[in-house]
Amino acid sequence: MCDPVYVAFDVLNVEGADIRGMPLKDRRAVLDRIAEQHEIQISELFFGCGKTLFTAVCFHDLEGIIAKRLDDPYEPARTKWWKILNPDYSQKEGRAELFERRYA
Repeated sequence: MCDPVYVAFDVLNVEGADIRGMPLKDRRAVLDRIAEQHEIQISELFFGCGKTLFTAVCFHDLEGIIAKRLDDPYEPARTKWWKILNPDYSQKEGRAELFERRYA
């Protein structure tokens, strides 16, 4: 079995500065610089290929995808993003038997 890995996809605070009001594309540019400087793994960005991406996510037994608009700020009270879950994800609660079978 593999060790868990942290994969960053957004940044909300940098050195005490709240950057939630910045558009996602600008926050992502900040995250890119931080990740390079500190060797942090970050998620890939995909544009305009949601159906193809979701098919690949399901094929590789990943949890799902997050869809966001690049110009939106982070607003915790008003969700403007969508989480599209893989219904057959093997690590989903109650599906331990699939996870065990996959890595047996």
